Amino acid sequence: MNGNRVQNVQIILGQFQIILGQFHKGVVQRLLWVTIKTGKRLTTVLTNTADKRRKTGISTVQIEPTESQKRELLRLARKTISEGCTLGLPPESLPERKESEESEDRTDCFLQKAASFVTLQKRGQLRGCIGTTQAYRTLLDDVIHNAFASAFRDSRFPPVTENELTDIKIEISILTPQERMEVTDEKDLLQQLHPGIDGLLIRHPQYTATFLPQVWKQLPNPRQFLAHLKSKAGMAPGLWPEGMECFRYRCVKFEERRS
Repeated sequence: MNGNRVQNVQIILGQFQIILGQFHKGVVQRLLWVTIKTGKRLTTVLTNTADKRRKTGISTVQIEPTESQKRELLRLARKTISEGCTLGLPPESLPERKESEESEDRTDCFLQKAASFVTLQKRGQLRGCIGTTQAYRTLLDDVIHNAFASAFRDSRFPPVTENELTDIKIEISILTPQERMEVTDEKDLLQQLHPGIDGLLIRHPQYTATFLPQVWKQLPNPRQFLAHLKSKAGMAPGLWPEGMECFRYRCVKFEERRS
């Protein structure tokens, strides 16, 4: 790349990325051109980003909240659950929601459409987990609704009570767009999975279930991971019905830091 062309590629670091993709046998090999502006001189660094995560081929289009935005989303999730315990208010009734939507500092991130999960842990044990796998409402709306649902509408657990609030830790996961997987059978799916990286959604007219990427910590073996996911969907161990669809995704995960 000559000097004239470099000057035409002025990218403010942290705002824009140019990602060049080459597809070979279904594997995405990405090259990231990062242009750093230092005074009048531009330094262009060619970075090979074909690391383990990027080799999955999953879309890199993803909301990346700042640390302050993460803290605010966690605060709003806890506020939602607390209000639900004390007042029984659904998310639509919370005055905090309108206040956050109008905040200039948070608008760009919070008003983008996104899919998310809210997970509740009580003394290290799951206490509730509800989320969405498709982005159809704003990140703010999705987190608030899922926080309420994880506390009061997860059928596996009784509703959270006010006395439990101090023992509960909140975790939020923001999902990337899903990637449809072309699989012929269960064995083919197992060969394509990337342990520790892929979240997995299996879908059929009669069965559907998903595991977030962090579930790999409890189920690190792909066969075990898939077997438990099938069980969650209500499927028999040896069943793989015709027309089964499989999708994978990644997520940005953050949680409360309790003292």
